[in-house]
Amino acid sequence: MGEINLTRQQLYNLVWSKPLSKLAKEYSISDNGLRKICKRMNIPLPQNGHWQKVNYGKKIKPVRLPKTNIIYKSISLSKRTGKINLDEQTPETRLRKQIEKENKDLLIIPEKLTKPDVLVRNAKRTLKSKKPNNYSRQIGIVKTDFNELSIAVSPSNIIRAAIFMDCFIKLLRARNHNIEINGNTTYVVINDEKINFRLVEKCKRVIVPGRIYNSSELHANDKLSIKYDESFIEKEVMDSKTKTIEDRLSLIIAKLELRAEEITKENIRIEKWHQERLRKEAIEDVIKKRKKEEIKKLETLISNSNLHFEANKIRTYVKMLVNHSKQEGKININVLEYKKWALNKANWIDPLVDYEDDILNKPEKLFPQII
Repeated sequence: MGEINLTRQQLYNLVWSKPLSKLAKEYSISDNGLRKICKRMNIPLPQNGHWQKVNYGKKIKPVRLPKTNIIYKSISLSKRTGKINLDEQTPETRLRKQIEKENKDLLIIPEKLTKPDVLVRNAKRTLKSKKPNNYSRQIGIVKTDFNELSIAVSPSNIIRAAIFMDCFIKLLRARNHNIEINGNTTYVVINDEKINFRLVEKCKRVIVPGRIYNSSELHANDKLSIKYDESFIEKEVMDSKTKTIEDRLSLIIAKLELRAEEITKENIRIEKWHQERLRKEAIEDVIKKRKKEEIKKLETLISNSNLHFEANKIRTYVKMLVNHSKQEGKININVLEYKKWALNKANWIDPLVDYEDDILNKPEKLFPQII
């Protein structure tokens, strides 16, 4: 790499000469890094759509470089040497290359099916025994049965599908993964995470002339496709003009392993969220319980204070009644007995007096104690 120093004016000329994405491939800096430098040095950048207009031959006047009294230091950029594939920096590409290095022999697709896995053998037998149902939604397709590998292809692609699936399963198991089948669904099991998976042949829509209803049909088009993770957002790897799914076997495994890693991280995040929610709910329950207890104690306090107040009112009243009877000269046995009875009842309702009435007994439930 060669170092070059650019003044503010030179950097302005550079970013207006070609898109930042292309400059990032020429220099050891990202387009976002260049954008930040230009913002710091008050260098205007082309707006969205600028380079598309230039490609169509339109003449667009660049935004002038603003004058400034600030003296900016020149910046250093490292020129890239050789062709750099930025995609190699992605986790998917790194993992794919690792798989190709560690499992090189298993990525060689044989021309014939040799010692196939029992799951592949059963699926092939089923597919070979069937004839395409031309009255189904997909014309020219045969499918495996319940509790078998999920495969749906035309008869001409049965052997190819079996060979690919056999290589796929053997590579999975070599990388300590597994295959599980539950009813009509096939799962790839990676680090205890299950990802649904199926091998299908793509179909093209064909117009059927003369029909009023259902004027089109889906016909097999000889392109195989791997569909996976359909319970979330369906993902797919399929034959293209330049590469087949056999050529992309390492890529398919890399995608599945990375997806399993994402699912694990998501499950951990959900579990942490769930635990945090339980923790907060437990705290809320404690607070609610304490509030409930406080309210209960307060109600008891109010009740007891009211009862004590009522008991003292009775005592005051009885005292005044006796004094009044004395003044009137009407004090007698009935008044004294009434005085005794009334004071006993005052003592009975007073929460500060430990008194048990002969008839009403001790009123613990009516007058709970808080001390």
